[in-house]
Amino acid sequence: MSPATPALKEQARLLLLAHELTNASLLWVLEQEQVDDILLDDDGTPGAVALLARPRAGEWRKPIFPEFRRLWLEARDPHAAKVVLGRLPGDETVYVRIHRAWLGEVMAERYRFDAGFELVYFRGDVPGFRPRSDFEVIFEETPAPEVLALLPGSGRTAEAAQGLVERCGGAYVARLAGTPVGVCCVNAKTKHVLEILSVHVKEEVRRQGVGQSLVSAATEAIRARRRIPTYCTRDDNLPSQSLVRSLGFEEYQRVLYTVAHPHAGWRG
Repeated sequence: MSPATPALKEQARLLLLAHELTNASLLWVLEQEQVDDILLDDDGTPGAVALLARPRAGEWRKPIFPEFRRLWLEARDPHAAKVVLGRLPGDETVYVRIHRAWLGEVMAERYRFDAGFELVYFRGDVPGFRPRSDFEVIFEETPAPEVLALLPGSGRTAEAAQGLVERCGGAYVARLAGTPVGVCCVNAKTKHVLEILSVHVKEEVRRQGVGQSLVSAATEAIRARRRIPTYCTRDDNLPSQSLVRSLGFEEYQRVLYTVAHPHAGWRG
């Protein structure tokens, strides 16, 4: 195994930057999470990289399967991917992210996958973007407690909501007669790719354009900075997908997240 030294991190970063949009989550992991090891297929001009990381302690979102290390793999071709996979521990169950069909096929030679779930990624830097402004939306650097209370999440505490807003530098807030009715945040995945996340609207005002107004305001602010606005949601969350599709966002990627169990006796 190869500890995540600054030199290895830089090699990994340069490889991932070749496809910055699709690798934005991996680049964020490289900078923000507790990366234990970085494996490359070649010391000169690497064509594949594997990041082994642990869930961030006390992070603002509740980690999924915190008992397993994360295996984030990117490769330019199947051969490079197989070389990196051959350098991984042979008996470790890991939590994986599969963003290319052929990469999943290569990994299936080594691992047996649980059912998992799929995320759908959208981008808003497109000519067909159609913003809506049915509600006034203001960016607030220090949102009031009643705004933080709107932030969704399984088991998210007030402290976790505050941590999310602090990481994102504030939140976009929609109000009706002075009362907050919707909120969303923007997290910088990379220098150029920003993700709109944690969009939440009060039940009593849903389907009235609050969510669309929030995402529109955040998207316009990101586009004004010449950055790429992105949005992701689970493949079974059709209302969330419908929201961004109605604004002209275009799907660009689907990613499977699942637990991977090594096949007994795998030798590479």
